[in-house]
Amino acid sequence: MSEQPVSLRIAGALLALGATGFVLVFTLLAAGFGYPDVLDLPAAQVLPSLLAGGPGLRATWAVYAALPLVIVLVTLLSQDRLGLTGAPARLVTASGLAAGVAMSVGLLRWPTLQWSLAEAHALADPAARSAIEALSTALNVALGRVVGEFVGEVALAVWFLGVGVGLHHRWVGRASLLLAVLLALGSVRNVLPAANAATEVTNVLLPAVMLWLGLAWALPGRALRRAVPAAVLGFGLAFAPEARAEALPRRELVVNGFRAPSTGIELRDGWLGYHLGFYPTTIDTNADGAPRTTWFLKVGLLAYPLQFDTGSGRPSSPYIGLSLVQGLNHGWDVTRDAGSGSGGLAEVGFRWAAYRGLDVRLGVALLVGFDGRIEVNPTPGIGWAIPF
Repeated sequence: MSEQPVSLRIAGALLALGATGFVLVFTLLAAGFGYPDVLDLPAAQVLPSLLAGGPGLRATWAVYAALPLVIVLVTLLSQDRLGLTGAPARLVTASGLAAGVAMSVGLLRWPTLQWSLAEAHALADPAARSAIEALSTALNVALGRVVGEFVGEVALAVWFLGVGVGLHHRWVGRASLLLAVLLALGSVRNVLPAANAATEVTNVLLPAVMLWLGLAWALPGRALRRAVPAAVLGFGLAFAPEARAEALPRRELVVNGFRAPSTGIELRDGWLGYHLGFYPTTIDTNADGAPRTTWFLKVGLLAYPLQFDTGSGRPSSPYIGLSLVQGLNHGWDVTRDAGSGSGGLAEVGFRWAAYRGLDVRLGVALLVGFDGRIEVNPTPGIGWAIPF
């Protein structure tokens, strides 16, 4: 496959990062707020639960509300690369923009309007609480079900339809067309409950197709063939319905080696891991053409949404993560200037709790420099976990 235009490679990287962020934040909301099942509960239960989540839950909702804006950026960057012209091209572009804005507006109600109502609800007398609960329910219908779910998902379906028609990658194009159909069917679930079945499939398929499409745009053919099977399989496991059923049984401090998640330390607390360390990878060569190791400082978050015991007495699980990285040498040397080698890294993989505290990992990572450079790496790792 020929080299993709820079705008399309950037669009692909943003889409892959957005897919990873979507799954990560969705997992956090499922663990900390019971999302999306909480949407079916009465406001009298939802508002106190929202407020009890504190600033952390509010910040998580804010990040979730910002993620659909990735579709806006991707639409603008890819609009001239889909092979569409005239009215169809304008319709697909308008739909992508509308989808991102509508879905973002729908989700933004949680850290803003609903949060204010939750604060007022906690201090109100019984009569005032009834009025606040009615307003909360009305906002969920207007901004959630109508704007975010119906308008946003119909528009997103039209955008994926355009992508599927105009895309040169046959299998990714077919997946995009299937997703478009399911999004359109699921958008009417609030009127036809049977359409909920389509939404259940879409919740898994949407991030997987976003990742697949993003990698197809961002990577050359050989790297794409290496990255997609592991990445899409990992997303399928990480977003399976069972992933929301149970939490990790204890806190652990983990000393990790090699790339996954970094050569450093990680604190795992329930579904979430925080890590800090170094990320060594071979991504270029020296003057003689020999491979050389580039070192990055890496800090980020990991989610472990599905756990099961493989015989060690500790849970194994797929994982997904988002990190910030800063290069320290060679072509990514920070000493050249303050921004050199900075970037984001999305990763997906599997952590095997092999024996007592021993963790063995295998995954794939997408490194996106803020200057537009894109690299894909396998991410093996080994670590020792200490419970506390």
